[in-house]
Amino acid sequence: DVACLQAVWDATIAAHPNVRIVGIGDCRGAKALLSFATRHPKNLVALVLISPFVTTRDMIEQLAKNYLTWLPKSDKLLHTFFKCYFPSYSVLQDTLLRQVHLIDPTMPIFIGQRKNDYLASDKSIHLLVNRLRDAGNTNVHLCMVSDNKATHSRIAPIAKLQQAVNQFLADYQLPHNQSKEKKNPPKL
Repeated sequence: DVACLQAVWDATIAAHPNVRIVGIGDCRGAKALLSFATRHPKNLVALVLISPFVTTRDMIEQLAKNYLTWLPKSDKLLHTFFKCYFPSYSVLQDTLLRQVHLIDPTMPIFIGQRKNDYLASDKSIHLLVNRLRDAGNTNVHLCMVSDNKATHSRIAPIAKLQQAVNQFLADYQLPHNQSKEKKNPPKL
C-alpha cells in the first residue's frame, strides 16, 4: 500500500511541485497514510484518517470478540488463519504504533472513529492518539461518533463527522466548505 502511494505521490509532485496535499484515508488507507507520513513526504500538510486500521493484531482480536465468541480461542485461531492466508503478513513488521513518533509533530491530524467499532478498537485509536501526542504533536484531533447503523469505515456520511472534518480543515486554512463553517467551533 505504501509503495503504491509513493508512486502516485512522486508522479503528483513531479507534475505539481508546489501542491499542498491533505492525505485522506479510510481503514487500511488510513494506515498506509500514517506509515507514509513517517517518511516526511514532501508537500504533505495534513492527514484526515477515518476508522484507521492501526494493527492487524487489534483487528483480529476485535473480529474474534465481536463475531466469533462461540469459538474457543478464536483470537489465536483467527491469527493463525490470517498468517496462513496472508503469507506476507508478519507480526514483527506490524510496527506502525512504534513508528508514529517519526511523523512531523507539527502536522495536523484528524482521526474520526465510531465508538465501539467492530474492527478497530477504541483502545487502539486512543493509543494512536496518545503516541502521536507523546511525540509532541499538539495538532491531533479525535472525533468519536456514535451510530450503530454505521459500520466500521462507513461513518463518513455522519453529519457530526462531516462537520468536524470541515472545521478541522478550516482551522488549518486548508480547502473546506466555507458555508458549513461554524462561528464558534466545538473543541475536538
